[in-house]
Amino acid sequence: MTTATVNTESTLDGAKSILRSIWAAFLTAALAVSFVISFTTIIYGGSLSPLLETGLGLSLLGAALMCAVGGFFYSFRGTICHPQDVTAIVLAVSASAMADAWPADQGDRLMATIAMLIAVTTAFSGLLAWGFGIMRLGFLARYIPYPVIGGFLAATGYLLLTGAIGMGLGARVSIWNLAPLLAPATLMLWLPWVLIGGGIAIASRWFRSDLLLPLVLALALVGFYAILLVAGMDLQQAEDASLLLGPFETSGFLHVLTPSLVLDADPWAILYAAPTIMVVAMLTILGTLLNATGLELALTRDLDLEKDLRATGIANIAGALGGGMTGYQMIPGTILGQRMGLRSVLPGLSAAAGCLLIFIYGATLLSALPAGLFVALISYLGIDLLITWLWVRRRQFSLTDYAVVLLILAVAATVGFFEALGIGILAAAAMFIVSFARVNVVRLSSTLAGRRSLVERSNAEVNYLMQVGHQAAVFELSGFLFFGTANALVERVHDELARQKELRFLVIDFARVHGLDASAIYSLGKLSRLCMAAGVRLIFSGLPRYQEAHYRAFAGHKDRALFTDTLDDALQSLEAELLSTRPESAPDTASLLLNDLLALSERPQFADKFKRVTLNTGDVLLNQGAESREMFVLLSGAMRAEVARQDGDPLVVARFMPGAPIGEIAFYGSTARIATVLAEEPSVLVKIDADSLVRSGDDHDPATVVHHYLAVNLARRLMNMTRLMRDADF
Repeated sequence: MTTATVNTESTLDGAKSILRSIWAAFLTAALAVSFVISFTTIIYGGSLSPLLETGLGLSLLGAALMCAVGGFFYSFRGTICHPQDVTAIVLAVSASAMADAWPADQGDRLMATIAMLIAVTTAFSGLLAWGFGIMRLGFLARYIPYPVIGGFLAATGYLLLTGAIGMGLGARVSIWNLAPLLAPATLMLWLPWVLIGGGIAIASRWFRSDLLLPLVLALALVGFYAILLVAGMDLQQAEDASLLLGPFETSGFLHVLTPSLVLDADPWAILYAAPTIMVVAMLTILGTLLNATGLELALTRDLDLEKDLRATGIANIAGALGGGMTGYQMIPGTILGQRMGLRSVLPGLSAAAGCLLIFIYGATLLSALPAGLFVALISYLGIDLLITWLWVRRRQFSLTDYAVVLLILAVAATVGFFEALGIGILAAAAMFIVSFARVNVVRLSSTLAGRRSLVERSNAEVNYLMQVGHQAAVFELSGFLFFGTANALVERVHDELARQKELRFLVIDFARVHGLDASAIYSLGKLSRLCMAAGVRLIFSGLPRYQEAHYRAFAGHKDRALFTDTLDDALQSLEAELLSTRPESAPDTASLLLNDLLALSERPQFADKFKRVTLNTGDVLLNQGAESREMFVLLSGAMRAEVARQDGDPLVVARFMPGAPIGEIAFYGSTARIATVLAEEPSVLVKIDADSLVRSGDDHDPATVVHHYLAVNLARRLMNMTRLMRDADF
């Protein structure tokens, strides 16, 4: 291959790449301009149609500024920030309500007020989105329940569809005036275009091509002019029949930029529309996060959501300077530009260039475009949303959740969009209350037979507590306690009192409760009265001091509920009370083994294997992290084990009473000590050195005695843990 051939092929490849980029830029620009025009006609439809020319000019200029600026700040620089259908619908509802209440002879002032309302809404949405991004608050939008989002988007789809039909007829359409739509004289004005939009929505689910939408719209455009040619109609006749978007007075829209748009606006009307401004701003934040998630899936890359929020904010502030509508990421245009090879910020700049060129020179061109083309585009958006949320994603909802989606849609169709938003908020609150009330705040229910304190007691005492432990129930709570969960707790206690007739004590632990409201305090009072009537002593553990004070102020001096700082304090107290009634009985196997061990320790021949250790209060027996294979048996006194925490305060993990083995884990496993053990009072122990134990083959061999004793204790602890896990339903 010659050098000339290589150069020729390289030149051809370069030319193809340039042509492809030009074609991609053209398609991206055409798509962006089409959406801007469509959303603007939604706002300025029906009685507001005389204001369409000014509205289009402002929307195109604002979109140009938004698209040009946004791409430089998004985490994916090929992102197109563009006006959106969801926010356009909300603005359309507000503009329509404003027009209905406006005097007929003040059209210029109405135009100025609507234009300023849109600009102020866009600016405020930008500032709020930027602030959310700066303060990293984007996660808050994710707390909106999924069914509420689905219902809102389904309602948006309905309003887009009715808006598209109204655009074709030149009048507002609602569910209450559907009959005129079916008249033969009007049917052909909207039905073919809606069918084209519906066809695109259905076909897009079968053919995943980015070119499908622009291709079908181009064919529809060609078909429209072909029909005009066959019917013998010229553009003037088509215009007289209201088939075209125009007419517009000049070749461009520069003339719409007049000081009167600012000076003639009614500030009180804009202030009155503050709820609309806030709704649009929150929808902008939510839309940014949802579309960012969609782009992550489409682009197979992670995006910085907080950075994208800030980018949306900056782009909207820029768009507000031109009087444009609120916007965020445009998924179709962004994906189209990326897949067709437009790199870096070129997709956004292409969209901006298209909007700007139409703003300056395109009024004449738009005058010749069929209005039905934008009817088809808006119909596609509306039908696609309805299909998505009423059919495709129906299996993602429970029956209750799907009912919420249908409810919001029904309210939007019959009453109004803002009422549907209110219903959505109420539905979200109700869903939260109902779902949260279903959460079982009792994370662990047990009795003293399985849930005991950190005190390591003798086997005789443990066996007795296992026999009588059912007399003390322990409820360990978690989560937030409000009127729903608190009432469920009262019912749970009521059932426990009815089921367990021998119950004498009930411990309610609040260590893992995040908070209580006033109704929960009231429910605790009801719980206390239930226990008093049943002769059961109620103990609250881990309740914060200020909540305890609130309870005492509410319950009064006649209340008999007791309070402890921790659950372990309550358990120790109950164990001591139950053990105080323990009758004398024959020693058990473990006690006999302990006696054998003590007898061995007193034999002179075993003095090197068993040694007595005496400790004073505060003396350390074992240090956390130290290595040793020694173990101990507590003969008298009391010991505790504690571990160091990151905050520096030690955590008590066990307490030992006479008869308890200490350090047996390290004894068997030759591991480092897992806790520090020290004396709580003067104590006497037997020290056992594993290395000095030598088997003699005798039943009273020291190793046999020690290992048998430890096996019994370890088995007991394993059984206790198994019982606890069973009670917790692990």
